[in-house]
Amino acid sequence: MSLRQNCGLAAGQTGMAHVLRKSALRPLAVSVWQSKSNASVLPTVSQLTTLRTLCAPPALTSLREWHTKQHPWSFSKLQTAKRAFCETASSAAAAPDTRAKVVFLGTPEVAADVLFKLLKISQDSGSPFQIAAVVTQPGKVTISQKTGKVVSKPHPVQVLAREWLPPEVILFPEKASDEDFLATLEAMQPDVCLTAAYGKVLPKKFLKIPRCGTVNIHPSLLPKYRGAAPVQRALQAGDTEVGVSLLYTVREMDAGPVIAQETVTIDSGIQADALLFHLFAKGTQLFLDNLESILSKQAQEAAKEQDPAHVTHADKLEKNEGLLRWSRSATELHNQVRAFTPWPGTKQKFILQPDADSDGMKEEHSIKITKTVVGKAEDWSGKEDTDITVTKEALHIKCDDGTVLSVLQLQMPSKRPVSPVAFMNGALRNMTMHRLEDVADERKEE
Repeated sequence: MSLRQNCGLAAGQTGMAHVLRKSALRPLAVSVWQSKSNASVLPTVSQLTTLRTLCAPPALTSLREWHTKQHPWSFSKLQTAKRAFCETASSAAAAPDTRAKVVFLGTPEVAADVLFKLLKISQDSGSPFQIAAVVTQPGKVTISQKTGKVVSKPHPVQVLAREWLPPEVILFPEKASDEDFLATLEAMQPDVCLTAAYGKVLPKKFLKIPRCGTVNIHPSLLPKYRGAAPVQRALQAGDTEVGVSLLYTVREMDAGPVIAQETVTIDSGIQADALLFHLFAKGTQLFLDNLESILSKQAQEAAKEQDPAHVTHADKLEKNEGLLRWSRSATELHNQVRAFTPWPGTKQKFILQPDADSDGMKEEHSIKITKTVVGKAEDWSGKEDTDITVTKEALHIKCDDGTVLSVLQLQMPSKRPVSPVAFMNGALRNMTMHRLEDVADERKEE
């Protein structure tokens, strides 16, 4: 069956809309066309990896680049790319691949972005490496809303890997110390392993397997912010300079010798999710730039040990850290919002009071705050400290120290994030808004 028939195309039909006619691809078709007019509409990883089966054009270098550049793909371009990929795969099957074997370990969407770039580069005829295997965590076990059965939902890295690689080289052990997994990995004889947000501790037996060692992309300027949440802790602290490190993996977390680093200056508005993608993209390039020296083992000789005197730790995020407390300054709260978006999120309880001439009832809601800036004192014009000044641009909240936090986006329970003007015309119609005083114990607000 031809590619045209696979995509449900009748004779003479061309263009992206027809390529994506099949009902199974309809959500992707919607995202494609929405993104042409609205760059903020992002297809999901699942949709993007479905699109991978139609083969990305040569200009595409990352998942995020797909929707930021809004490529005007035609059916003929997709067909040509698909044919080229199939020819490359057939050639590879006919002759043994003597390039360096890289085993990739990662789990979430940000790791899928790294893998996507590596997979694409590995398809080039002059690429010095191949992706010999992908290791990720087992899928998240959930209960299907349709069938009520227990199902395993694969993580983004596994979803992406399925579209590029045969199933026998996609591994998802419960523990990296599983003997069967280690035996399988050893039989592959990898030259180097690369980890990016894998999320599992690697035992000594694992670290002895790759010929040139295991290297890790860590989104901080080590030895600063070792641990699970370096980007979030950097934003929470209000750092204006962050970075990414490429280092050798040792038994102690994020303590190995550093191969290379890159410093990045950030503005006060960037949030954790966007910064994570940015730093991991730079970390991927660091890996590619240093791969030759890693394979020759020159990197091992040149790598620099970390200074124990400058070590700081980035503890794992806890759900109750998302509670906004008005005893903090507007700057602290703003940094909290951008550090904890999207998880655990930042929220607080608010009172919606009906206007004097309205018949409505007073309502109390736990509202998530998703985007803020530090406002000016004159932005707030309330009478009581708990009053909230609402304008089309922002909701202005006065903190206990007199500073003002301006909310640019918020989310009611079970609703989508909205702008202040949409909130005024919806939940806040004929209502005034007030903040509550801080509760005594944050754990009550989990």
